[in-house]
Amino acid sequence: MESTVQSAMPGAGSFAKQISGKWGWLVAAGFVFTLLGMIGLGMATAVSELFTLYFGILLIIGGVVEFFHAFKSRLGNGLILEMLIGILYIVAGAWAVSAPLQAMLTLTFLIGCAFLASGILRMIMAFQMRSHASWGAVLFGAILSVILGLMIINEWPESSLWVIGTLISVEMIIYGVSLLMVGFGMRGVHKTLAT
Repeated sequence: MESTVQSAMPGAGSFAKQISGKWGWLVAAGFVFTLLGMIGLGMATAVSELFTLYFGILLIIGGVVEFFHAFKSRLGNGLILEMLIGILYIVAGAWAVSAPLQAMLTLTFLIGCAFLASGILRMIMAFQMRSHASWGAVLFGAILSVILGLMIINEWPESSLWVIGTLISVEMIIYGVSLLMVGFGMRGVHKTLAT
């Protein structure tokens, strides 16, 4: 197995040896992420609200850093613009923290618009690459994005209660399952290398 791994990717054999011994940690992390994602699906509204608060705090921190960076670096004509950007971040973050439900409404609508716009652009891209074998997969993904965007916008503002939390939870499940797959795959590599 090691020679097969090394012939496919030079230097991969030593990496496989190093990581294969840690397969249990990958499986444990995968299990935890998958479990947290499933729990998150059951409480998507709370996850949405917590994410909105977290996002607001990040905006405030980023705004403070931007403001002081502008003041300390004194970049001539850019000074006022950088300070305004910092203030804008602080105001937006304070708004998200003080009015998380309204911020959830805005973020959800923007997410729906982003899915819709990216889907339309990917449809155009798919038709431009019709000569490639994979253009159908790009078109399929684009159609799903458009449908998801339309669903979010059509159900808005009610969708604000579940969209952000559901997306975060599904991402955690996908990441957890991928860690589980890698971990169990590395378990097999570990057994092969141990013999």
